Amino acid sequence: MEFIMIDAALFDSLVGKLNKSVDEANKIRNNGKDAKLEQWLDGQEVCEVLGVTKRTLQTLRETGKLAYTMVKHKTYYRPKDVQAFLDNSIKKRGL
Repeated sequence: MEFIMIDAALFDSLVGKLNKSVDEANKIRNNGKDAKLEQWLDGQEVCEVLGVTKRTLQTLRETGKLAYTMVKHKTYYRPKDVQAFLDNSIKKRGL
C-alpha cells in the first residue's frame, strides 16, 4: 500500500471543489429531468383531456392508436401525440 501526504489546507480545498462540482452536476441533472417531464402528460392528464377511462386509454396504447413512452413503469404521452389522436378522431367523425 502506498501513502501520499498532502497539506491539510490543500486537501480541504480539493474536497470543497469536489463537493461544489457534485452539487452543480446534481442541479443540472435535476433541472434537465424536470424540464423534460413537464413537456409530457401522464395517464391521468390524458384521460381528462380525451374524456376516457384508464382502461380505454390502455386499449388505445395496445392497439397502437396513441403513442406513449414508459419511464420506470410510469406511462407518459407527448402532447403532440395526444393532439394528433384528437385530430384524427375528429376527422373520422366528420366534425
